[in-house]
Amino acid sequence: MNYDGLAAKSVQGHVLSREECCSILHTPQSEILQLLQAAFKVRETYFGRKVRIHVLVNAKSGLCSENCAYCSQSAVSQAPIDKYPLMDEEKLVAGAYEAKAANAVRY
Repeated sequence: MNYDGLAAKSVQGHVLSREECCSILHTPQSEILQLLQAAFKVRETYFGRKVRIHVLVNAKSGLCSENCAYCSQSAVSQAPIDKYPLMDEEKLVAGAYEAKAANAVRY
């Protein structure tokens, strides 16, 4: 697979075909570094070398009242996940301060 060619195509503003996208998804393990190098070229073109930090906290787990049949967070789900109620406000606020100290743009 010519990952550099796909990266160049993307940087030029062309949309990759479905077949090209599927081939990327099926990249052999032996070619992962080539894929990452090409992906870096695209990312650098559009976003530079800066990263934005987002901190995610699962403030409540497995006890959602929506009960969507497909979701592991539903109270009726049998998925093997930790289940706990909404974290207390003090812990959530402390986490926000930690995220801010780490220069996160979102918490």
